[in-house]
Amino acid sequence: MGGMGFESSPVVSIPLGDCPRRDRGPGVPKQMEQVNTNIPVSCDPGVVDTLAPDLVIGHNDAGPIHDPSITTARAIFTGLSESAALLGDAQAAIKAAGLNDPTTRERASKAAGSHMTKAGKLVADGLAAIDARAAQVQVDIDDVHLNIGATRLDINENARAGEVRSYLRSLPKSERLETIRKAITVEKDRAVAAAILSASPLAVGLSSNDVQGLRMDAERVFAPDQVRIRDGIAKVRTSIETAGAAITKRYGEMIGIGDSPAARAARSLAALEGGAA
Repeated sequence: MGGMGFESSPVVSIPLGDCPRRDRGPGVPKQMEQVNTNIPVSCDPGVVDTLAPDLVIGHNDAGPIHDPSITTARAIFTGLSESAALLGDAQAAIKAAGLNDPTTRERASKAAGSHMTKAGKLVADGLAAIDARAAQVQVDIDDVHLNIGATRLDINENARAGEVRSYLRSLPKSERLETIRKAITVEKDRAVAAAILSASPLAVGLSSNDVQGLRMDAERVFAPDQVRIRDGIAKVRTSIETAGAAITKRYGEMIGIGDSPAARAARSLAALEGGAA
């Protein structure tokens, strides 16, 4: 990524920051790698490596093939870590030089604001892509593995499902739920699962909570790999949100976010500039 937008200064040179980690070369022990402590732990690209095993969707000669959400996550964490490194290096240089004048604070705030905006857009766009991928996986679970779509739309399938629901609704209430659960989890009858999940819970005399539990059973039985992927994507989403929040918490004071003295100073300067405008 580019620099923070600072012009050259005769007083202090503000570094552009290091990459998140700099490997000294092949054969160098791991403990000798440089780690940029300006990067919050939750923003480190290594976080993605901990998520990747849950999102393996195949293998080839090169190794495991991961769900596209992992590619998205790597791009996001790389961008966030680079922004965090730049912000931290500049913040440290300003403090080390003892600069606290309005001009320096203004330049720092503008440059930091630009990077914070980029980081925020990176997170927002990334979450949108992750949500879209999660929706695709859910459609695959519902329509391919549970056959819910065809059961609703196909006349013959819908008629058969109606017969299944009528039979189940005729059972004593005390037996109904257990009979359905056994059909799904023990007998692995997908037609029963589709009949239940393609209609209102009232159509078979069950509560919404009952049907939600049956859905969870059916997904585990008929689409275990897709459920694993969906759950892995949810973890990716949470990690991205956490990383975005971590940058704001660590460097928000540079643009007036938070209640630190630096944040209050940034807000005061912004208010003063607004009043003078």
